[in-house]
Amino acid sequence: MKTEFVSVSDAIPGMIVACDIYTFNNILLIDKGASLTDRVITRLMFYNIEQIEIIVSPDIEMLGDNFDLDTLESLSEEERAVITEFSKTTSDCVAKFKASLSSTFVDNNELDTLKLLDELNSVLNKSRNSFHLLSLLNIMKERDDVIFHHSINVALLASMIGNMLHFSEKDMNVLKLGAILHDIGKLAIPQKILATTNRLSEKDFAIVKTHPSKGYELLTKQEVPISIKNIALQHHERCDGSGYPNGLKAEEIDKFSKIIAIADCYEAMTSPRAYRDIINPFEVIEFFEAEGFRLFDAEYLVPFMHGIVDSYINKKVMLSNNVKGTIILINKLALSRPMVKLDTGSFVDLYTDRSISIVRVYM
Repeated sequence: MKTEFVSVSDAIPGMIVACDIYTFNNILLIDKGASLTDRVITRLMFYNIEQIEIIVSPDIEMLGDNFDLDTLESLSEEERAVITEFSKTTSDCVAKFKASLSSTFVDNNELDTLKLLDELNSVLNKSRNSFHLLSLLNIMKERDDVIFHHSINVALLASMIGNMLHFSEKDMNVLKLGAILHDIGKLAIPQKILATTNRLSEKDFAIVKTHPSKGYELLTKQEVPISIKNIALQHHERCDGSGYPNGLKAEEIDKFSKIIAIADCYEAMTSPRAYRDIINPFEVIEFFEAEGFRLFDAEYLVPFMHGIVDSYINKKVMLSNNVKGTIILINKLALSRPMVKLDTGSFVDLYTDRSISIVRVYM
């Protein structure tokens, strides 16, 4: 039996797990021999698991495109134009972000933080509000320059949290810059490792996991606030001490790092991959409700979850019984299980009827 290591972000439903998978504090997550599903992969991401050993199979097909086409076809011409403009602005922001980082860390120039903030704000200004921003992010699909797009998306999500908590302009700027730069350490990881389409070795995975420390080292050479440096170092830390690189606990983690950790985790869990469409956000919120309060700070997690689910009021959904409907009411006791008005005219309360769940959200 041949086995190999695969990044969880590249894992595909149907892959067979070659050995038991545990969390960093020894809780069994997946049994040896289990077959991966979308839900299992999402669970692995939730617990900060970055690699797993699987039994090799040549039978998995990779799929993908740039947008959720079914969603786009259902939108008005005006809405499509907004999405196209948002996509273009985001792509321009990513290109300028890459150029700025190259100038700083390759040519040894000073990091232009004001320019980075201006570029990010140009993207934020394309959305009417936080809810509209979430809709735009969910419609867009993953594309080239994954690391840079991920950083921009994390910054947009973190900005939403900061706005909900009424952060000062100074704190908002720290939050935005820290989010943009949280994965900066990956610039110090050999490109052949980050860009490979082959399976990474265990040694290469260990190198990738040094990126928080590498990011901190890079930023110590720049005139940026300590919280921004801490974000680069601490965004994979968790409040129960199960994170890395230092296994910090809640009181030891910078508040900005706690926010970026939530945004980073959510963005990673909901980002489409080559094999899958956009992950249903209510499934992710269910994970946060059930297990997130051990890993993340409730002060920031609660408003984030409320902001996410509230953005889906009046959105069309597909239920697990293959019936379509519209979300009309969020249950504050169970955010992942709202009230839905079915296209047939009847209503279903997903809080009381646990046999049905949301499997897809139409933007």
